[in-house]
Amino acid sequence: MAGSALGVFVRFKPNRPRLSACAFAPFERNGMSTSVYSPQITQETALGLERFDMRDEMLACRELELCGPVDAESVADIIRGLRPAAPITLFINSPGGEVQSGLALYDVMSAISCPVRTVCLGLAASMAALLFIAGDTRDMLPHSRVMIHDPLIGGAGVGGSALSVKARADDLMRIRDITAQVIAEHTGMPLERVFELTARDTYFEAEEAVAAHLADRVIREL
Repeated sequence: MAGSALGVFVRFKPNRPRLSACAFAPFERNGMSTSVYSPQITQETALGLERFDMRDEMLACRELELCGPVDAESVADIIRGLRPAAPITLFINSPGGEVQSGLALYDVMSAISCPVRTVCLGLAASMAALLFIAGDTRDMLPHSRVMIHDPLIGGAGVGGSALSVKARADDLMRIRDITAQVIAEHTGMPLERVFELTARDTYFEAEEAVAAHLADRVIREL
């Protein structure tokens, strides 16, 4: 899946440093150069007024974001912020992406001692849905959605010898079993029901996701 720049989710609370300026910082991913909207905040320090990146403020509040494809780079950014000291909030608005990278993040989320709260903004689909479902507390905004399906063959498709095609198919089925087991474990669904739902693209509105135990609650305040 082609990469894209990670978005910036901005949240305001009373008594926090105020937003004072913004900038478009150079950003390069997968050999493509673009610009990322980078809000700045002004904070009074012992040295006077200083400007900081909004993402630094979020990190200080133990808030992380997955806004864009799940890939090695986006997962590495999140893993660097998963330090087991206090509860962490992970905001998700993602179409999914690389299964192996997603499973790496899932393993780290499962291994750290602090709870990870996941919040769905917009859409958590495919591998991003699995990461959302794996949260210790799973919140959805009213108009957000979750989509689950079986892993897909990426790249240019299937080719090569009969043995290589079979090996690819066997590996895909192995990954299908792994992802279905994760969904079953975190929702309480029977594995057979998970396979029924993931045989196609299955979408859940926020209230439907709660009813299906893919999420815990619908929230209207952050």
